[in-house]
Amino acid sequence: MLFKIGYLKPVVSCNGARPTEKVLKLLQKRPFMTKTVYIEIESAGVMQKHGLKIGKEKTPFGEYDYIDAKAFNFPQKELIRAANRESMPIFSQVHKVFPNGKTFMDFVKKKE
Repeated sequence: MLFKIGYLKPVVSCNGARPTEKVLKLLQKRPFMTKTVYIEIESAGVMQKHGLKIGKEKTPFGEYDYIDAKAFNFPQKELIRAANRESMPIFSQVHKVFPNGKTFMDFVKKKE
């Protein structure tokens, strides 16, 4: 089972068990451990689970996080489905896919 820790933070797999408070505190102290998101993609009728890295895109307005799927060649239909499910943009080799009704400005973290 997958658990999300906070808003726009990566998903952490806990092998079907609920993470303990000790694990949650450890993950908050070490954010580099949570830089992988697991998404499910259907390919040829088979559900596949892929671990994808979180990347950062810099813009003049600030930077935002995205799911980096550049190493795989997923169909656009599945990328759209995964972006809507995860509520995060997904970048592949050919496509930049955002959830329905959102643009990159909805994900930008303002410069400080």
